[in-house]
Amino acid sequence: MIEIYKDGWRHFRTNFALIVLIAIVLESARVAVDLWGMSQSSLVVPQIIVLMFFHQIVLFGGKLSLFGKSPNQPPFGHFIWASLMLLIGAVIVATIFVVLIGASFVVWVLAFLLMYFVVLVLLGTSLPAAAAKDRYNPKISFARGKKTWPAVMGGLLAGPVVVGLILLGAQVFLTRALGLNETGYVSLGTLDPVDLIYNTASQIAGFFTSMLAVVVLCRAYLRVAPSEVLEQVARARQSAV
Repeated sequence: MIEIYKDGWRHFRTNFALIVLIAIVLESARVAVDLWGMSQSSLVVPQIIVLMFFHQIVLFGGKLSLFGKSPNQPPFGHFIWASLMLLIGAVIVATIFVVLIGASFVVWVLAFLLMYFVVLVLLGTSLPAAAAKDRYNPKISFARGKKTWPAVMGGLLAGPVVVGLILLGAQVFLTRALGLNETGYVSLGTLDPVDLIYNTASQIAGFFTSMLAVVVLCRAYLRVAPSEVLEQVARARQSAV
């Protein structure tokens, strides 16, 4: 499990400057969305694209680049489609569960997080598969998931879940210590510098958690990836050294 943290930190540190820039851009977009009265769901696709780049650098090595097309870069549509299928599946199951028992929104959030965790454990290798331009339909992903689920579950629990809980505790503490609003987001019509810095830092910390999850999924995928993908990964990593 230590290797997960080592790999995640190595990729995070190597690409830290660009990750900070991405966090600033996303936070600016979040403020604009709030001020224009738009839904925060409009930021889902940009965040998925960031995750696609994370998969690319973890699988193939090298540094994160938002400009210029890498020969290993998958079509945006493929990765976005695979990501949305996992999200939508978790949303549908969580919604059905909450409607059946008549629970609150908080219960829905908890149910969604649990279902998304289960979906990642069973079908999460579809994300690195899409990033590697490999097949990623649910049938193939589930067959692979039957082989990789113990490693994925253990890796997610020991890596991003632990870090996420620590960051959540730190967020609650800092929110109260700094006197920010409970969500930590900028309130409509206010542009407090402390809020902006806090939210950007939260984005950066969240990216580290995401990087750990990507490392877990990519390591599991490479155990079941076809030989042509393994050869492509080996060539790309060798050229990136």
